[in-house]
Amino acid sequence: LALKESIRTFKIETTSNSKQSCESIEPNKQTNYQTYIQCGTESENENNDGNEMTDDVKVSADTPRYQEPSDLFTTDEFKSLWRECEYKMGVSTEQIEKRNFVRGASHDGKKNLSLSQTRAQYGRLLFDGMEKVIKITGLKRNEIFVDIGHGIGNAIFQAAFTVGSESRGLEVVPERCRVADQFYSALMERVGVVERVGIVPSDGTEHTCLTKSIGKITLKEASLTDPKFRSFMNEADVALVNNSNDIFGTRSGDVEGKPMLDAYVAGTFGMMKPGSRMVTLHPIFLGRSLPEENERRKKFGMNACADASFFTYKRHTLGRDVVSWTRKEIIVHCYTRVQQSSNDGTALFLCGNKTCGWRGCATAAVNDDGLLIEECVYCETKRGVKTRKD
Repeated sequence: LALKESIRTFKIETTSNSKQSCESIEPNKQTNYQTYIQCGTESENENNDGNEMTDDVKVSADTPRYQEPSDLFTTDEFKSLWRECEYKMGVSTEQIEKRNFVRGASHDGKKNLSLSQTRAQYGRLLFDGMEKVIKITGLKRNEIFVDIGHGIGNAIFQAAFTVGSESRGLEVVPERCRVADQFYSALMERVGVVERVGIVPSDGTEHTCLTKSIGKITLKEASLTDPKFRSFMNEADVALVNNSNDIFGTRSGDVEGKPMLDAYVAGTFGMMKPGSRMVTLHPIFLGRSLPEENERRKKFGMNACADASFFTYKRHTLGRDVVSWTRKEIIVHCYTRVQQSSNDGTALFLCGNKTCGWRGCATAAVNDDGLLIEECVYCETKRGVKTRKD
């Protein structure tokens, strides 16, 4: 696989002129389009006096109404497209994953991949697992999705193709980035797409024959510890982090005096905007959730407050056969940023020490290094934030 530049941004381009003819549509879509022209919409099938049209176009209760085909891919359609890409490339995803250039960084440990990392374990969320993550988070077309540690890029591509959301990825291992490049190129060659900007005109003056649309895709070869890429991650509405089995903790390699990768993941979540969601395959430790913190405050005679903590938490089951490394049931952890009193969306917390004279004064939850603040800035009481399981 040819090496490319370190930062790889891809913009979806139209494969043909936006005013392409109906003949350029695949046969089944051309038939649908012609049916639409013949039968018309309900308003077109009525005269101004409300009576049905004459025998020029007969519409009965038995006539199937036209339904405009979706310009997004279903999960099954995306699976088929992926398999077509494997066939074109002459190798399956599973065969690629067995090769040393994908898994090599999992066991290297000889060089620093980033500020806090000497190893990068590999594992892939399968298509059905990603579909469930999309449902759990409620990812929408007008939102931004980011996969932190995107591997070969499959989750990013699935979000862009099946949801239409802008999809971003960050990966520190160059060889995995090259595989993602190859799949991106193969996917683009296998499907004609038109990037949707705004709403397609529907006033009858022009019929744009869309095939399929996908969201903007941006892949970057970089570490989540690099401050240059903070906004790339924290602008997202939904973030996915495959940190299963502590691979962003001790298994990423202890770099003396440096925080674990999970600590940077927690900081990234703290910098995301209110309403955003993060799904992880291993818990990240952010302190107590808003309901937990307020329950504790009431127990110790303090008032409940929206500034007590900056997130809510819910655990979900993805089911079995949803990841590449095991057939066992997979649990995911979904964190949601809550709206607080800060005007700019800054994550806040309140000191839980009832003797602190400033316990009612909210403090920013993330420091300038992009890490969670672990103690009250007034009384230095620890918040109990951990970077990994004990």
